[in-house]
Amino acid sequence: MLAALKNFFTVLFPSSRNRQESNSGGSIFLRAGIESNATNPARECLKEATALKKEGKYLDACNKLRDCYSLEGGQHLMLEEYLRLPMYLQLAGASDEGWKELNTLLKKYGESPLIINKMRIFLEKEKKFKQAIVFTIWNICKDIEDRQSHLNSIIDQADNPEPTDPDGPLYEF
Repeated sequence: MLAALKNFFTVLFPSSRNRQESNSGGSIFLRAGIESNATNPARECLKEATALKKEGKYLDACNKLRDCYSLEGGQHLMLEEYLRLPMYLQLAGASDEGWKELNTLLKKYGESPLIINKMRIFLEKEKKFKQAIVFTIWNICKDIEDRQSHLNSIIDQADNPEPTDPDGPLYEF
């Protein structure tokens, strides 16, 4: 039950402890119980794409991102990394293509609050504020729905703990 409460508070109040950088240059991600500090070629490629973006070479950065996604380890990238491409496309002046990419991610990953929020940001940058408000409301509703689902899961786990002792639970009510 303590672990369930800890998980609940981690979701409600994320901190910088959920994502840390190691001294070796590899990233350590502590999300959903996954920990990895191995060097990932796709992740290293992302750094090159970021450098190209900072230099103002937006089309080259977009192409580099596409290359990163197809590299070994590209399938293990987080959704946030895939959300970079539409925003880079927008910077490159290919807003229609960027919006299509956002919709592709929405179809692939479902109605994730991360994607919906990125769509809102995209629309705001296009100065389509009325449409952005719709995505803001959708994002808030989706976030509440996800948190409610997560909370129900935590309550279910707390109400029905799995015994760690083959003879029964370690605690009684």
